[in-house]
Amino acid sequence: MDSSSPHQHDRDNDADGFEFDDQGKGFQTPEANQWGKRKQNHKDGDEQPKTLRQITPRSGVWVHFTRLPNNRNICTCHYCKREYKCPSKSGTKNLWNHLEVCKEHKAWLEGKDPKLSQHVINKDGNLQNAKVPESVFREASNEMLVIGELPLSLIESMAWRHFCSKMNLYKPHSRRTATRDIVEMFIQRKSTMRKWFIANKQRVSLTTDIWVSDVIGASYMVITAHYIYQYWRLKKLIIGFKYVTYQKGKTIATTLLDCLADWGIEKVFSITVDNATANTNALSKFETAFSLVTNESLVIKEEFMHVRCAGHIINLIVRDGLTEVSENRAIKYKVAFDKMETEDKLYNDHFLEIDNGKKRVGPPTFNDWRAVESYDSELKIKAEEMYKKFDKYWDGLSNINLMLRIAIVFDPSKKLHFAKICFAELYGEETPTYKEMYDKVYNLLVDMFKEYSDRYAKSQPSQPSQSSQSQPFQSSQPDVSEADSVPRLFTIDKRYKAALNDIGVQVTKDELTTYLKEAVENPDVMMGTEYDVLSWWKFNCGKYPILSKMARDVFVMQVSSVSSKSAFSTSGRIIEPCRSCLTPYMVEVLMCTAQWMKQDIAIESRVLTNAQILAEVEYEDRLEKEFCIED
Repeated sequence: MDSSSPHQHDRDNDADGFEFDDQGKGFQTPEANQWGKRKQNHKDGDEQPKTLRQITPRSGVWVHFTRLPNNRNICTCHYCKREYKCPSKSGTKNLWNHLEVCKEHKAWLEGKDPKLSQHVINKDGNLQNAKVPESVFREASNEMLVIGELPLSLIESMAWRHFCSKMNLYKPHSRRTATRDIVEMFIQRKSTMRKWFIANKQRVSLTTDIWVSDVIGASYMVITAHYIYQYWRLKKLIIGFKYVTYQKGKTIATTLLDCLADWGIEKVFSITVDNATANTNALSKFETAFSLVTNESLVIKEEFMHVRCAGHIINLIVRDGLTEVSENRAIKYKVAFDKMETEDKLYNDHFLEIDNGKKRVGPPTFNDWRAVESYDSELKIKAEEMYKKFDKYWDGLSNINLMLRIAIVFDPSKKLHFAKICFAELYGEETPTYKEMYDKVYNLLVDMFKEYSDRYAKSQPSQPSQSSQSQPFQSSQPDVSEADSVPRLFTIDKRYKAALNDIGVQVTKDELTTYLKEAVENPDVMMGTEYDVLSWWKFNCGKYPILSKMARDVFVMQVSSVSSKSAFSTSGRIIEPCRSCLTPYMVEVLMCTAQWMKQDIAIESRVLTNAQILAEVEYEDRLEKEFCIED
């Protein structure tokens, strides 16, 4: 320790050769008596009993340690209960060194102030002094504002100051300080995640939508990234909540490009938006500009990047279709009406009154509810009209992004077999449309595999040429009987392999062929649970390194932009109470930080079962052996 240590003067005054009792009182050891006290000569028979002079310990360290009764050379720390050697001749330097690093001792020192000291129950079930440092209190206050979506003015409110005073907490900091701390928290978190995206060269799928505040009229564009990270878990992350002045294609495209450049994201698989004309123009401009970033920025020549939000059109169709039959909505309030009839006297008196010479109709009877719940011919007609609009929008499913059909192939329990059944059910197995749809899916799968192989495979087995495939293998060996086939089996096998080498046929198959020809998985899962496809790829990525990269990108495609719309409920609670007092940058800071922190809390609270823990350990071991980690 350096000379500035607060206990250094006590260490220098420590004396060797002294022992201490349980009360801390010292006495001389026999060895010390030989040199510390002059020997006296006594005549035989005049021996007197030796007495040891009580010596008070001069070192202050014994306030924090107690020697063991059965072994005076070992002592116990009062705070952490650890045992340390303390022979008299060795001094107490090691004990002082322990106090410098003992966390329990530091907590005791911080809790000595009677005004601010608090008591908590430790792991042993005993009370101990504890005090939250002011830095932790300040950080927790800022996190409360962000996670709770509370106005920043709360930190200066009378209510919060009264709470802190009554709980003997620190004096709250100002709103300006809280704003500065939250911005710094946002910058640090964003910097860490940005480094991860750049280091892993992560490809993402995006969802985006625009929200207009009803109070201040400002438009904000939320951008959410979806990806599967190293341990094969699906994750979404809001990477932008941008203020936009115009909802035009050029503005949307520029905002997307700037946001991705800010995060260092150079690879995109798909972007899901609603069917507004501005979004179609925006993605066309985005494709042209983003394809110039790198040669691997987009997949399959950007043809399938644009995904139209299915939830958006379904919502519009249902909303328009049910407008004329809105009376049916009363059925969901049946319980409320029944409860009012039972408990609310004013409700019943209302129907007893005379209105224009007639008694009011109501309340609804049992037969009325049965009529509403029964078959409605008008509703059936509306449902048919809604289906026609849906079919027209997707052009008989022809306008659905073909990549969404590819996704089912990467489900090991479905593969192409399930796609065939779906096409046969929709179009008929003997129709030209059935073959056309199957060929589209298979050809896209082959093209995609070739593109990924060129990008990621270091040495993929070459495919057999057409000329070699067309050459039939002619056997020059005569037929042999079953009796003499066994002795000649080895020779025939050697000739067969030699013939394969002569004609250039490759026996080894590529990953795609192997995967499609293998039997589908038939998992036995409990009712109400789903087959975990990601876990299957997690443990088979070593077997299918190229296909696993394809599956990782395909699985993050979003059929709806609802994941981005969900942020709007939070934005309303943050923006609208503050009106125009928040800058666009501060709005983004609060929105993004709130979502990030909520995800962190959800991950921390996730309880792993023993099977999941073992699976994680097994997977990490396989990563080391098979090197199945992202480049």
